[in-house]
Amino acid sequence: MQAGRRRRISIVTKIFSVFLAITALDISLIYILIGSGQIDLISRNGLLMAENSALRIAHELRSPMMLANLKDVSAGPLVQKLRAEGLPGLKSCGINRGDEKLAAPLMPQVVKALRLYESERRLFIADLNRTDFTANLFVPVATGEGVADTVLTCSLELASLRESFQRLMHLALVILAVTLLAQAVLALFVYRVIIRRLRSLEGASQKLAAGDFSGEYKEVGRADEIDNLAETFYQMKDALADKTRVLEDTLLRLEKANFDLEGDLILGEEIQRSILPEAGTGKTIEWVATYRPVGRVSGDFYDVFELPGGATGILQFDASGHGVPAALLTMMAKISFAEAVQKHATPALAMAHVNDELSLHLQKTGNFLTAFYAVISQEGKLTYCNAAHTQVLLLKENGMCELLDPTSLSVGFAPLGGADFHNGEATFAPGDRLLIYTDGVTETRDSQGVAFGLERLAKLAGEHAAKPLIEMHKTIETEWQSAVSPKAIEDDVTLLSIARI
Repeated sequence: MQAGRRRRISIVTKIFSVFLAITALDISLIYILIGSGQIDLISRNGLLMAENSALRIAHELRSPMMLANLKDVSAGPLVQKLRAEGLPGLKSCGINRGDEKLAAPLMPQVVKALRLYESERRLFIADLNRTDFTANLFVPVATGEGVADTVLTCSLELASLRESFQRLMHLALVILAVTLLAQAVLALFVYRVIIRRLRSLEGASQKLAAGDFSGEYKEVGRADEIDNLAETFYQMKDALADKTRVLEDTLLRLEKANFDLEGDLILGEEIQRSILPEAGTGKTIEWVATYRPVGRVSGDFYDVFELPGGATGILQFDASGHGVPAALLTMMAKISFAEAVQKHATPALAMAHVNDELSLHLQKTGNFLTAFYAVISQEGKLTYCNAAHTQVLLLKENGMCELLDPTSLSVGFAPLGGADFHNGEATFAPGDRLLIYTDGVTETRDSQGVAFGLERLAKLAGEHAAKPLIEMHKTIETEWQSAVSPKAIEDDVTLLSIARI
């Protein structure tokens, strides 16, 4: 994964997050399963203790002597007696006579105690305070004719409740500490048994990904799934190292072979170019050519040569395909044409000779050859045979343009015996121009995918036909180069311009 590569999260982070979640769960469970239940139980025990104390106080208040002692607002004698009889936690007591007012925080409980006594004859109410582990007791006192108009308020310290809460907190802390210690031991175990070994394996795999086969996995000896994974990984690494060495050796051999082949192709290119006339002047014509193979060597070929009797032969052909196979076909065709033009007076007979000689070889390989061969006499008569080659442009001095169309099938497709090859004739007068080209000129496209085309080539040639031949040729070449896309050049390109002088 590259642009869409997900954010990397370490497995340590993931496991640490899991342990944090487990710790939080432990704390919650300790509170739910132990804390809340124990707190309720301790609170109920504390409330029960407070109620027992309240009952004893209520019992003591039945004594006439105690009722008389209630004249003391602080109820000091009662406090002393209760402490002496087993209520050491009693902090203080106070009385509220009917015409007196207590502090606002105690007034609701006093009123509640009086009402419950009157309605239910409840002897007391107890209010437990968990914050400071005390209980407030409210005991109605009946005087006179049994009407309760006085409330004895007592504050009772529950030391045993405080101790129970402290023991509960100590127990919770011990359980939490043991749980955390167990998790720490488990985390250390996970790190040593899993994470550290995975990191070692990860480091070795990263080295392997970088092409370094020296990475080692040192955490061995446990004989578990990770060791099995590491063993498989190292088997893969060793196999990959062997294959890499084989590929490197093969690459070296291929580079050497390619170097040798490139040298051979360069030599072939030099040989092929050496037999192509770039420009020249004959008795009645002058010519200039552009030759641009798509590779080192080409399937295009052209030649301009003298014939017996003062005539001039002009030859251009294009073998199917590119590169070395096409170049070999052109060499075979050159040899065959060199023999044919010496034996036969007309282009059609020479073309038939080449077809008969090469057809068997071309049909075996599925190749063919398009060719244009013309003979120009000293008087300006142009006799030609166009074997499925491109339409040759004949630019007349008066500005007219004639197309020399194909007169037969291509070499390799035409029947043997020469019956399919025919001559064409035209007049090539002084001032006239011939443009002979391969299909790479017209079929190469521009950046928009539009082919250069015959119409555009003919228009350019007509516009510059009045210029000297080499200037006209260079102008067409420059316009073609600027029009087509270099990336779209997929075929060999040959352009041969000829002028009658």
